[in-house]
Amino acid sequence: MKYGILVNISTDNIGDDIQSYAQRRFLPSVDYVIDREKTDIFGLDTPEDETVSVIMNSWYMYQKFNWPPSPAINPLFLSMHFSREDYFGIGDRFLEGLGAEYLRHYGPIGARDQSTLEFLQSKGIDSYLSGCMTLTLTLPGEAEKSDEVILTDVRDDIALSLKESHPDIQWEQVTHEVNPLVYREKPIEERFSEVEALLQKYRNAKCVITERLHCALPCLALGTPVILVYRPEYLDRMSSFLPLLHTISTKELNNTGFCYDLDSPPENPREYLRFREDLEKRCERFIRQAEQGEYPKRFTASIEKRLIWQKGLINESEVRFRKVIEDQGDWIVQLETERSRNEEFPGSNHMTKGKETMDTNMKELEARDNNLEKRIMALNVELDSAKKEICGVQERLAAQTKVSEELAAENGKLLKHISELEVKLRDAEKSAEELDSAQKKICGLENRLKEAEISVFNLRKNAESMEIKAVDRLMKQSETLTAVSKRYSEMKMAFEKADKLYHDSKKRADDLQTQLDTATALVNKKGGK
Repeated sequence: MKYGILVNISTDNIGDDIQSYAQRRFLPSVDYVIDREKTDIFGLDTPEDETVSVIMNSWYMYQKFNWPPSPAINPLFLSMHFSREDYFGIGDRFLEGLGAEYLRHYGPIGARDQSTLEFLQSKGIDSYLSGCMTLTLTLPGEAEKSDEVILTDVRDDIALSLKESHPDIQWEQVTHEVNPLVYREKPIEERFSEVEALLQKYRNAKCVITERLHCALPCLALGTPVILVYRPEYLDRMSSFLPLLHTISTKELNNTGFCYDLDSPPENPREYLRFREDLEKRCERFIRQAEQGEYPKRFTASIEKRLIWQKGLINESEVRFRKVIEDQGDWIVQLETERSRNEEFPGSNHMTKGKETMDTNMKELEARDNNLEKRIMALNVELDSAKKEICGVQERLAAQTKVSEELAAENGKLLKHISELEVKLRDAEKSAEELDSAQKKICGLENRLKEAEISVFNLRKNAESMEIKAVDRLMKQSETLTAVSKRYSEMKMAFEKADKLYHDSKKRADDLQTQLDTATALVNKKGGK
């Protein structure tokens, strides 16, 4: 079984890594580190039949043209935040068509917050409110509590006000910002070591004050008293978590002041536990199924279909991006024209008012220009990345075209082979008919054989019965023969006795005859005289 961990490689906010760190607790191993912004190309250098299970919680995403993820990923979609905003103007179009079909295939989708839940449901995607994975965080060992009160990315004016109103507090300021150019080069274990050190700091603190959601929720999970200071403009992505935390808005802070006991911080609410328990159960079940090799059916879409869909997102975004730049250029030209007119007629009251308006506009222009410069710099970075991605997509498309041509050639061979197979199939069908006829004959012979076997069985049974009777008769005859033999012996003995007696009698008679003849001769002799 293989497992991957989802990471925003080029992040400028360690909060992204805190979300990734929350995944690792559930994974039996980390076999792959997967870039959140490039999930679509994961698996190109892995075995074709390999499935990698990934917990997909994260903020999605800057490079929306890299959606949907690779089919090599077996995903668990929970604690997901989808943003409608991005530098490329793709907006929510990446969750239409193929992008939406992908999520529907693996639904229901766990939404981190209410705004994401409504967003997904508006696209017809089955979803539910899961909460954030950072609510499941744990750390090894025991907490070593300190008296520090930590300020994490709190506005400077708020931090200064708090320090001035509570001079006896042991304060420490922390930021989640990191240098993406340096941070992206660090191996994942080093990054996770920094995450763990930061979480240990939060766990040991007396309490934490923060404007960062991914500072407040980890503190909630680790049992550290925390209060979230939120800006009304971020309410849509934070509203789901406000009932779970002690909170104060920047507006309330300005109106009523900071009303949180820093000397004896109150315990955190415990409503978050229902989200934590549900997330733990879902992750444990997901890993258990992966360990048993039980994976859902893969979402199937050809590489060509994916690349064409992604290219469509990029092409439309390029048109929109160029339109924005053109509009900004037209606005700058308009301001320059107004300034030139004001400078041409400096004496008139109308022009004086125009100059004042122009000065105001110029200040606004400078402010917008600064913001535009920052945005353009960020866009250039993203554009370079996009160009590289486009080159990669084009290379993959070219490679796929070549593969398609090869497949077409192979297809021709296959068609010829299929024709040959059809001929063989017809021969086989004819042979099958003959075989069927032979099988019927065999069935008939088998039936006759069974009948013969039954007859033989009956004959054997009759023969056994006759044999028993014959044996009985033979025994009786044997007994009679024995009796006859005995009688014969007795009669023979009697006969022998009778024969002897006869011979004795005959001898006696012969002797008497002799005596009689002698006597007669004597009588005759005497009579003659």
